Amino acid sequence: MDLELLPIIISKFLQELGFSGKLLVQLQVLAMLLIIFLICVVINFLTKKILIRIIGAMIRFTNTRYDDILYEKKVFHSLSHIFPAIFIYNSIDLVFRNPKTIHIFQALCLIYLITAVWFGINSFLNAMKTIFQKQLFQYSHFPIHSFIQIVKVIFFIIGAVFMLSVIFDRSPATLLTGLGAFTAVLILVFKDTILGFVATIQLALNKMVKIGDHISIPHKNADGKVLDISITTVKIQNWDASTLYIPTYSLVSDTFRNWTIECETNKQKIRRAFGIDVSSVKFCSTELLRRLKENKFLANFLQENAEKRFSNLELYKKFLTNFLKENFAIYKNFTIKELQSSGKDILMEIFAIVNENQITEIQKINIELFENFFAAANEFELKII
Repeated sequence: MDLELLPIIISKFLQELGFSGKLLVQLQVLAMLLIIFLICVVINFLTKKILIRIIGAMIRFTNTRYDDILYEKKVFHSLSHIFPAIFIYNSIDLVFRNPKTIHIFQALCLIYLITAVWFGINSFLNAMKTIFQKQLFQYSHFPIHSFIQIVKVIFFIIGAVFMLSVIFDRSPATLLTGLGAFTAVLILVFKDTILGFVATIQLALNKMVKIGDHISIPHKNADGKVLDISITTVKIQNWDASTLYIPTYSLVSDTFRNWTIECETNKQKIRRAFGIDVSSVKFCSTELLRRLKENKFLANFLQENAEKRFSNLELYKKFLTNFLKENFAIYKNFTIKELQSSGKDILMEIFAIVNENQITEIQKINIELFENFFAAANEFELKII
């Protein structure tokens, strides 16, 4: 049956029941709204309960996993909201005769339609993120999350512009021209997002860091594996299993060290922490300095700084540094630092990259290094705990 005939049929039916005048018009509008609502319920049922289930059944018979992910992320479910909105938009003029009223309802339908499309795109992008991370393993180390967020922001802005064009009944081009006056406000509000957006592109293009890299940023107490890179934050898991979030743009504006570059050339890492009894830390006596001047790793340093007063811990760290520099088993990059510790001990951590990739050789180097370090501590009158 042609829907255009429906108002006439309802009007004749109500007249036969004895209604007339203004009441007849109001009842006719209510009846048409009820019928349109019921048709929308039927359309929603057909799309969600039947059409989408048919799509799901077809997907289960395919060999690829990509369409399964699209179904799991409810891409088709989100797009199913489009059909009721289209029906209401095309049939609302059958209910009302006032052009302004029709325009208001059609504007609401367009806003709903834009929202439904945006949610569909958002679900599709979430599915693409999952596909890249779990299916296309060769791209799993790229900051996919960041690029997906960038695309989401772009589509959000496009959707917002179209919504505003519907609300103010202006073309999108006219609105974009007028946005120039709000540029300063937008930059101020979205400063971190804009900086993160630019930083994400720089990090990716220059291959400065990727997911899975081991980086260290001493002034931010960051030293660990990069778990995720988004527009606004970088998620890092420190060596002590704590999680740290830093702004993405800080990786471009500040300095950081990426240890993975060295490790990717068949080199492996050694990391170990040990405690020093705080009660054994003291300034060096004349006798202790005399003995330490005979140590080949400290002789030149002490001769050049003969007038300076040193603690035994300070000289011990200098000894460790020089020892690692002259050890052929250790690659050029290493760190020696003090960690947060209790009042009874000072926790020292040594992180180094070795010129070996065989497990047995790495274990041997590890044992030999720390045997030397622990034995040398006695020479500095320090107590290892």
